[in-house]
Amino acid sequence: MPEEPYTWKRLTADQRVHTGPLVFRGVILAADAVGTADVTIYDGNDAGGRQFATFKTPTSRTETHGPSAPVLFDQGLFVDVGSNVEEVVVVFWPLSVV
Repeated sequence: MPEEPYTWKRLTADQRVHTGPLVFRGVILAADAVGTADVTIYDGNDAGGRQFATFKTPTSRTETHGPSAPVLFDQGLFVDVGSNVEEVVVVFWPLSVV
């Protein structure tokens, strides 16, 4: 079975990661030494999109978060980087619009 063409992007601030349909797979979230890190994922082009989930990681740790199965987003992928985030890596599969 061929592998799906997932890609990733490293973020340290709020960002529209992709515009258009995609398959969201998850995040790798690293917290700084100050406190619990949090990121909120949206199906959309900004924080006004449909909120999917907020993921949290304890102080000074790195953890993976995501759904147990890939999730289809229709509008795009926006990541709201909250407090105490050292970095977040978002994993997704951009889909072609036919």
